[in-house]
Amino acid sequence: MPLSIGVQLTSRCNLNCRHCMIDGSAQDLPLNVLEKVISFAKACNVAFLAFSGGEPTLHGKFDEVVEMLARNTLAFTMITNGWNFTDWYRSMGPRMDTVRRLGFSLDGATEEVHDLNRADGSYRRVLQAASICRYKGIPFGLRMTVTRRNIHQLEEMALLASKIGAGEVAIIPLQPTPRTTALGIHLKPADFRRINEESARLRKIFKTTISLTAGYFDSDPLVLCPPLSMRQIYVTSDGSLSFCCQLADFGGGLRGSELLGNLAEISVHEAYQRMVDAVAAFTNRKVRLLGDGKLGEMDHFSCWYCLKHFQKVNWMAEMTDDPWAKDLLGTSLCNPVRLAPAD
Repeated sequence: MPLSIGVQLTSRCNLNCRHCMIDGSAQDLPLNVLEKVISFAKACNVAFLAFSGGEPTLHGKFDEVVEMLARNTLAFTMITNGWNFTDWYRSMGPRMDTVRRLGFSLDGATEEVHDLNRADGSYRRVLQAASICRYKGIPFGLRMTVTRRNIHQLEEMALLASKIGAGEVAIIPLQPTPRTTALGIHLKPADFRRINEESARLRKIFKTTISLTAGYFDSDPLVLCPPLSMRQIYVTSDGSLSFCCQLADFGGGLRGSELLGNLAEISVHEAYQRMVDAVAAFTNRKVRLLGDGKLGEMDHFSCWYCLKHFQKVNWMAEMTDDPWAKDLLGTSLCNPVRLAPAD
């Protein structure tokens, strides 16, 4: 499996989605940091970068970003809300050949459900963007962030994807944040199991690829997600290498505990070595807890374990009726963890 390099081009966004986990100031990735990432990608024979945001197309120098990739014969994938896709597509012109694949954020199979979470009119913008991609032969998929508002629409999403020509539906379970918890829309452990089971059923029905991100219950407590397998790295919009894309900018909890260093100050190779060391320390600690009998059933949800490990969910301690909070109160992961060397 080749190395995957995720790049948060910007934390700016034109929408204010109710589920958004980003908690920080709006900023664009400096181009000198991107140059370092591109050099590292070429050294590792990586064919493309995976852009995310915020909304990636809002990077103030997006045209220059694409030109940098083109000069280095690199392509990119991109997660986008599709709001300004028509104008962006027209402005790209011949540079569209640098686009490997697009992922449109669509959180509901119906306009009512999606727009409730994103913004009025955003559902139609995504479908318009999808129709252009289908007509022009641009590979695309849908990315569904699942909350308690839309969990009932998994099958409808698969049906919609097949109708509009999407190659994939990526199902992304929302982890608990202060924002989503206040709205009462974050998922419970039973919901994760439901999504897993429903997705398995839908794969037998639809030809469209239905993929699950990490975080579901696994019988193996030491299951390896992409970062832990050392086949994925993620660069944040301020130029830092993060242990995981989900932990970066995570609303609530200890800030910066997942960061391994800023690429404006160190090389990507040095940051990657820190990642190797951090993964080893993380794994060793989890193995010790397993051997000591201190891993519980909830620790089989790998993303939840990481949220505890990096001190991102301590704010839940007072919500004693929530099943996540009940586990948090009994956890042995109680000491703050910082990965990067102290200044």
